[in-house]
Amino acid sequence: MNKKAGQKVLSAWWFFVLVIIAGGIVLSVLIYYGSEINVKKFESDVLGERIVRCIVENGELRADFSNSFDVFSECGIKKELFDKSTDFYFRISVFDDLNNLEYQIKQGDFSFENDCFNEKLVEARRYPKCSEKKEVLTLNGNKRKIVVLAASNQGINKLSNI
Repeated sequence: MNKKAGQKVLSAWWFFVLVIIAGGIVLSVLIYYGSEINVKKFESDVLGERIVRCIVENGELRADFSNSFDVFSECGIKKELFDKSTDFYFRISVFDDLNNLEYQIKQGDFSFENDCFNEKLVEARRYPKCSEKKEVLTLNGNKRKIVVLAASNQGINKLSNI
């Protein structure tokens, strides 16, 4: 005869358990999708390192490296990422042994170069993160210094596959 009362108590506990499980699932989804992941610095490091590895062979600057060097085809970087309303930028500067600029190759959003230096002074969410790589190399027996500045301002909701 008391079966009805027992079933009512059991259904109350069952409802409580379902609420706890549903709340845990909702909370974990909110935590996962609500967290910000900023990979701008990592992307700029990867881009800079990829360019350096491409133009440096055995501690020397590639013999075919010049103003007309096609970074995209030679280094395997997607050109369309740098064409229109881009989130990426790079600058390759080559200096002679007297620290005089010989030539530069630039591609991407040129405003990032100024933003890179402002980023050190001002903390802002929308500023690009930058990476600078410096190498002292030889080319035909002469010392050359290369400076590769790479920047990324890509949001977390895009995939680039640099």
